[in-house]
Amino acid sequence: MLYLNKIASYLPPGRGQVMAMAEGLHLTPATATLYQKVYGLDTIALAETETLGDLLDQALTRILPAEESERKRIRYIFHCHAAPCVCPAGAELVSTLQRKHRLQHAVAVGLAQDQCATPLTALRLAELLLHDEDDDAQVLLLTGEISFQQRLRVIPNTTIIGDASAACLVGKRGDRNAVLTLAQRKFEHAAVQPTTPGIPVPATSYGDDLIHVIRDALEAVSMKIEDLALVLVHNVNAISWKFFARNFPCSPDLLYLDNIARAGHCFTSDPFINYCDAVQAGKLQPGDHFMMVSVGTTSTFAAVVLRH
Repeated sequence: MLYLNKIASYLPPGRGQVMAMAEGLHLTPATATLYQKVYGLDTIALAETETLGDLLDQALTRILPAEESERKRIRYIFHCHAAPCVCPAGAELVSTLQRKHRLQHAVAVGLAQDQCATPLTALRLAELLLHDEDDDAQVLLLTGEISFQQRLRVIPNTTIIGDASAACLVGKRGDRNAVLTLAQRKFEHAAVQPTTPGIPVPATSYGDDLIHVIRDALEAVSMKIEDLALVLVHNVNAISWKFFARNFPCSPDLLYLDNIARAGHCFTSDPFINYCDAVQAGKLQPGDHFMMVSVGTTSTFAAVVLRH
């Protein structure tokens, strides 16, 4: 069994209002209103002066233990990102951070195979690599990227991307956030974006496939959705989750949607940002069962059930 022993997140101080950003994003006033009023996106987190390295550095600073012996337990670093490339070829992004934070001993890799769902599906690789390691060995999941151009900032008819970072220490033992199961499906037919331009209804296959993977996760641990204290969503938009709540069905109050309006969809960092804010708000208590859910644009759907 895996444990998410410590989770930290970082949102840069910059913020943009959707209506004010419309012209720069080539959105008509009507489309910007759609994103705000229907999709629930209001304020977007922006790294106005910070680089991606700065964002990742902030996440690491918040999560890494001060003791050298504790840092030595980190055997692997996974930088999980949605875009295939997040820095110029040859740039020493993660290795620079390794030197700064005394993590040169760890093996670092970049993962982007499932786009925004990558940090959840990467738990399988973490479990595999930790199998033959000491019981106190850990994997550091590092998420974060910056939308440095309009093409990355907007997913048409779906969401607006925010800038953020997060980090998670994964181990074979711990006293919180036990990973009870990971359900993963890849639907080649699924479409993340609505099929009819301008109509704010997610494609039918997307909603159905989301329901399927969440049911897979619940069935694996013989639970009902009512047994969960909270579902930590990916912050793509509010309306798709409202449709989910109606069709699953479940109470909308079970879904943590607060950061959709506050930060936008922050690529791979959403589950960890939502976890940190939910814990701070007192929405998760020791022993509570909860779920993290994310979807990648390659139509990979992932759901993880955990015990806090």
